[in-house]
Amino acid sequence: EKKEQELFENIIKDIQDNIFKHFQTINTILKFQFFDENKIEKISNEKYFEMIFNPTKEEIKTFNKFYHFENFGIMNYSYFNKKSNISLFQKMKYYRHFRSFIQNDDLWQYLKLHNNNMILGKIILYNYKRYKFKKENLF
Repeated sequence: EKKEQELFENIIKDIQDNIFKHFQTINTILKFQFFDENKIEKISNEKYFEMIFNPTKEEIKTFNKFYHFENFGIMNYSYFNKKSNISLFQKMKYYRHFRSFIQNDDLWQYLKLHNNNMILGKIILYNYKRYKFKKENLF
């Protein structure tokens, strides 16, 4: 799709190029030293965790630019930057189903909570996922 190609060329390609440069640097360093593969995996997992569950303002801004084509019945683009001013009642209703929401492995959970100004939800999500990552010995 043309819009997805534009997304790749305008946003994702720069991200991939930056990641590739980091891996080249890491590879250069590791060629000449002993390294503990488990330690590197844990550091990588921690960095990934922080990006997904405690993103910077710049990362949030970038994530909010993403969209994808829904080809299962909808046949339209979905955007992740949907902000809505939801009422306190709607937030309470949302929190009622929050347990199943945080147990989901959706990468966009933080963004959904952030864009709906659900601060308590972000705190709970961060701590629950951190506990889960530690329990699974991911870092």
